[in-house]
Amino acid sequence: MRTLLLTCMTVLVLTACATIDSKKKSATFETAMFRYSKAIRWGEFGLADSMRRLPEGEHATQPAGYLEHIKITSYETISTSSLDDGSEVKVTARIVFYHDDGVKLNTLLDNQLWKYDEDKHEWYITTPLPVFR
Repeated sequence: MRTLLLTCMTVLVLTACATIDSKKKSATFETAMFRYSKAIRWGEFGLADSMRRLPEGEHATQPAGYLEHIKITSYETISTSSLDDGSEVKVTARIVFYHDDGVKLNTLLDNQLWKYDEDKHEWYITTPLPVFR
């Protein structure tokens, strides 16, 4: 009986800890995604870029100085889907923008992959900045 009670208590404690960790992970993801979307929305591409870790050998695809001419009018998260154990999230965002030399509005879909760093307890994005054409 005592063993059964101890086992039940252990299961309850572990379940509670897992739930707390999951909620913390979710909350930090929401914060990271908000910071990233805000940075893109207000043209703070350097800040947005600081939140990413590109795979080895990949580099930024935008020409130097090009992004300072991009003006964002809208950033909307269309979908999010969690993968695996909740340590990866796919995000699709719709971005409406224009180049400050023109008057044409352009729309692009930005497919993002976010990953959770268990050691640092933070989210980072693994995909490059969107290509504004």
